[in-house]
Amino acid sequence: MVKDTEGFVFGHPSEIEIDVIVTGEKTLVVEIKSSVSKSDVFIFLKKGEYYTKMTGKKVDGLIMIAPFVEDSAKEVADMFNVTICDSVIDLGSVIQEASQ
Repeated sequence: MVKDTEGFVFGHPSEIEIDVIVTGEKTLVVEIKSSVSKSDVFIFLKKGEYYTKMTGKKVDGLIMIAPFVEDSAKEVADMFNVTICDSVIDLGSVIQEASQ
């Protein structure tokens, strides 16, 4: 949990939570949710930008994991190169692809 005092993510000061950060040769930011809407994707993009701003590290991949994903969220995710995994079966390949 990090304090966003400038209001970068939500437009007002708030606490920001990033679920998982995978580092190594590449940096992956992962969000785990029960469902994903279009607005969730936009917020996650801002969280990724905020991580880069705070650490100076480039985010190489953004991955959202959720069992239910709205069609509009998939469209936005595709436009902004956010990977959405809605199946445990696909999780391994999604992480492998994002880290290449």
